[in-house]
This record gives sequence, structure tokens and C-alpha cells, in this order.
Amino acid sequence: MSTPTEPDAPPLPVTMRLPVRKLDVEGETPVALVPDAETLVRLARHLDVDWLADVSLAGSLSPEGRRGWRLEARLRARVGQRCVVSLDPVETVIDSRVSRSYQPGAEAAGVIALSLGEAGEDEDDEPPEPLGDEIDLGAVLVEELALAIDPYPRAPGAGLGTVSRTPPGAAPIDETAEKPFAGLAGLRARLSGDSD
Repeated sequence: MSTPTEPDAPPLPVTMRLPVRKLDVEGETPVALVPDAETLVRLARHLDVDWLADVSLAGSLSPEGRRGWRLEARLRARVGQRCVVSLDPVETVIDSRVSRSYQPGAEAAGVIALSLGEAGEDEDDEPPEPLGDEIDLGAVLVEELALAIDPYPRAPGAGLGTVSRTPPGAAPIDETAEKPFAGLAGLRARLSGDSD
């Protein structure tokens, strides 16, 4: 049994499948994934960004519970995108903590599981992921990177201004003037009052 994937999903640009049977059941198994330049180009295309550099996912897998595993790692990357306002290049540095739990019998992909804690208890842990014969570190890297990338990057100082354009020969709109349809509200009130 391998990591579940969606049937019509395109293949991920990076994979690193770790056989569960080869993990250290007595302690931590160090893991690291650093994509090469060619893979970074495919990954940037997959994530719809201009470029990626210095991408790495490094940490360890350790036993959790009777048959589960916990991944504790750090994701680092530099991302090149275009500013959504000015289209100037924007570079973002990502440095985030990654924590995943894998348990046999966990809900399959696409099923939403809710985990409710005791009253007053902080419940910030994600539900565990299904555990098969392998853990794909590449899938974790792609998903975490996609979540960490700013969908609306802005260059420093870029902001949305106010645009006001008046056709040639027309007077600019006076915000303090009475609105053209404001009189209709009064007419409506008078007409509905007459019908009573």
C-alpha cells in the first residue's frame, strides 16, 4: 500500500519515497530533500511562480504511538514571483516548521476529519495522515511549499491607488452633489403613502 493520490492528479515534480520498514523504530531517522536545478524548474512551473532557489526540507521521522510516525522538519526556500500591483519582481524567503503525523487506519485523502479537544484546550494539531508502505517526502515538500507561497505578492511600496477618469468635455463627479436617483426614494414613499 502506497501513499494515496487522486486518480486524475498530474504527477508531482519531485518525489522521495521512504519505505516505512526501513525507518528506525528505536529513534529518529534523519531525512532531507534538496531538489536539483532541473527539478526546481519543474517545481516552479507546477506552483506557477517565476523561479525557486535554495529549496530544502530537512528534519527527522520518529516513531509515534504503536505503529505511527511523526515528521518534524523545516522547509526553506527562496521564491521569485511578480507583484500583483506593479508586476515588478518580488523575492520571498520561506522558513517554516513542518509537522506531520502518519497513522495506519487514518482517514483517506479527500475525507475531512474533525478533531475536537477538551474545553479550553488548544487543538492546533492536524488530523493524522494515512500511513501506507511509504512516506513521500516530495509530496510533503510540494504541499507545504504551495501553502507557504504568497498568492498575492506585493513589491515594497506597491499599492492600489485611486483612478478617476472623466470623458472629454464632461464635468468630474462631485461626491457632495445629490445622487441622481435619490429623488426616486422620496417619490416612492409619496406614491406608497397615497395608495393607503
